[in-house]
Amino acid sequence: MPSSEQARKDLNRANTALVSAEKDLYSREEKANKIEAAILKLQQQAMKASSASSASSYTRQAQAKQRELERARRDVNSYRKKLLDKQKIVTQKHSALERALKDEQKKAQRERENIAKQEKKFREEQSKHFKAQEASLNRQVYQRRSLTAEVQRSNASFSARIAASDWEADRKAAASEYELEELQRVSARIDKVLEQLNKLGLGQSILFDEIEEMKDKSRKLSRKDFKMILLGKLMAFGTATAGLEADDIGKIWQDITEMPLPALG
Repeated sequence: MPSSEQARKDLNRANTALVSAEKDLYSREEKANKIEAAILKLQQQAMKASSASSASSYTRQAQAKQRELERARRDVNSYRKKLLDKQKIVTQKHSALERALKDEQKKAQRERENIAKQEKKFREEQSKHFKAQEASLNRQVYQRRSLTAEVQRSNASFSARIAASDWEADRKAAASEYELEELQRVSARIDKVLEQLNKLGLGQSILFDEIEEMKDKSRKLSRKDFKMILLGKLMAFGTATAGLEADDIGKIWQDITEMPLPALG
């Protein structure tokens, strides 16, 4: 089916042809009317003629014109038929234009509906995405709060237990700083743990950097503070990104402090 633009062009051409056919019919009808008027005039002249010869002459001329009139009328009838054909074509082209316009309107309506569906789908997907992001953020916030609370509980529990435990000589020793020889041993034990982390594929992790940093902290902190900070870091990474198991935490703790991990309740 042609487009509405093409159908409109076809209709314009059909209308132009119809107008031309109407003009042709009009000129032929005018010709026939003139011939008919001439015949009537000749007949009147024949009736008024003063002599028989003059009347006979007018009559012959009228008869000739009558034959010419018959030909003109046949011509008129032929052009009337052509005009009817042109009118039918115009009607057909007009119907074709209406169909083309309706089809294009339906197509445009389908396209608008498809666009509306796509926009609705996009909005729904965006809404789902934002809700998933919001849920993920809420989970992260909850996990961080839980982790903070767990670390705080662990530190408080450890602080309470470390004062009463048997694996420290006394409270005074726990509060004192490491001596040089002890610092060297602690540093060596930390290096050993870092080597083990490398073998586990955690050499580029934050946990690796945090434990390495403990070498410097051991020079500035008391034994008690050093152990509390170390335990806090291990507990944090055990429940967060590093994904350490309880056995891993206990082993790292024991390798660095040479003491068993105290039970945390």
